[in-house]
Amino acid sequence: MNKKSKKSVSRLNKESEQQGGIDMSLYYQPKPKQAQAHKNRSKYLLYGGSMGSGKSYFLCAEAIKKAMQYNGGRLVIVRKELSVLRRTTLITFRSICPPEIIKKFNESRLEIEFINGSSLLFLDADIAKDPLLNKIKGLEISWFGCDEANEISKSVYDLLKTRLRWVLPDGTIPPYEGRLVSNPEAGWLIPTFIQSNNPNEVYIEALTTDNYDENSDYVRNLKDAFKDNPSLLRKYLFADWSLTESINQLIPSDAIANAAEWLNGHGTALGVDVARFGNDNTVFVLIEDGNVELVESYPQTSTTEVATRAIQLITDYQISPECVGIDAVGVGAGVVDNLKQQGYEVVELQGGARPEETDSAETFKPFNLRSQMYWELRKSLIAGEIGSITDEALKTELQSIKYEICNDRTVKVVGKEIIKKTLGKSPDRADALAYANFVSKMRAKYKTKINLYFPNPIPRKLKHYKEKKCYQPWQQMQTSPEGDLRICCGGIQAGNIFDMDATKSYNSPLCLDVRKKLLEKNTSVHAQCQYCPYQVYRR
Repeated sequence: MNKKSKKSVSRLNKESEQQGGIDMSLYYQPKPKQAQAHKNRSKYLLYGGSMGSGKSYFLCAEAIKKAMQYNGGRLVIVRKELSVLRRTTLITFRSICPPEIIKKFNESRLEIEFINGSSLLFLDADIAKDPLLNKIKGLEISWFGCDEANEISKSVYDLLKTRLRWVLPDGTIPPYEGRLVSNPEAGWLIPTFIQSNNPNEVYIEALTTDNYDENSDYVRNLKDAFKDNPSLLRKYLFADWSLTESINQLIPSDAIANAAEWLNGHGTALGVDVARFGNDNTVFVLIEDGNVELVESYPQTSTTEVATRAIQLITDYQISPECVGIDAVGVGAGVVDNLKQQGYEVVELQGGARPEETDSAETFKPFNLRSQMYWELRKSLIAGEIGSITDEALKTELQSIKYEICNDRTVKVVGKEIIKKTLGKSPDRADALAYANFVSKMRAKYKTKINLYFPNPIPRKLKHYKEKKCYQPWQQMQTSPEGDLRICCGGIQAGNIFDMDATKSYNSPLCLDVRKKLLEKNTSVHAQCQYCPYQVYRR
């Protein structure tokens, strides 16, 4: 330990001695990283990371410190399961708390009363057993702590923040704070603390080697335990939050991480997830040539604004409306109607609808269309068919998608509301990506008809046949069952939809040259023109 670290630890112990005349160093000597976290006075702090990094000891020591610093304070430490709290957090607390500062311990209520009038309550916070969180709603506290915060719902954290309202007996208001500890797991902690730039929600990384020597038996045992699983080793020894994965996570974290690379694919598609509630965002995700080209998120949008932005993207990127998937549930139906009224036959997607029929012999069948879209997204990511996923919020949302296998061998992706409770927000970005992937990869596979949409590249007023003007190359293209594209009914071939994007074929040099010569009334446009059934250029 260097001189600076020793001074930091010494300063914390001196502070503890001043708080009630108790020398905490007899029971707890913080390591340098723990001392750094104790010194930090951000309103909300996550001290999280590796196994064995002393997280719970930090949390309990912080509670003792705050309890003795302000006479008559009200504190609470929560964990999801009460039984786990009793055999872990409470034991850790009692192992480092000087017994002389405890006036009374109510074992039935799990409440400790200190000699200076402060009290600390240990509480479970399982939203499945207490959906309304009535145990927390009635609290008035000056400090809270969350042990293994990844296990509790974000709504618990949000509610605890509203309970910071206790006024000390002498009428003063203490500095309200919250402290959380956790191992790296997928969920709401990542966007709230790990990826956050909010100065009031700070993350301090805790590593195993902050608490144990690199050559200690504990570190060697961890390396040996995870020697066959490098991802878990980086997660639990080096606090790598990007590799968090749960047992029922739909899309493997490795597949998401590998999707950061740029691909040389093909096709363009747009997915739009329309906001339905106040805190949700409307999200546009664009896939171009297999890469996530664009991720846009907008709060509080109207159906007209969403439709207008969709049209702009369709025009800018020359996207066929058949490759535009829009969430048509609730408010999204208004966006779909608006676009169709303007001639854009976009694909409306309703997650609760029946899945589309497929010819593939899958072991598991999708429960509904939403499950099918996410299952296809999973396959695309595992196969490496989507690239350039660099948006951190999108990565986190993809990791939050969970599934279950039902008795009839169907795959069911959990609903948005359940994900929202664990992630802290709706997975709007992930949904939009699933829509874009589905319409780009699956619509052509599941539908027998092919609809082509081509924006008119040259403004032109078209008149009656009697004026002897051929206008077919501006208004249509035809396709054969084999995919051959023809610029008109006469048969001038301009490519194949299985080899190239249809809109690019429509604006190919050949097609532009044909239109130019027709405008110049050049009768030698193409040999086929002399056989035109409309006798426009017939010799």
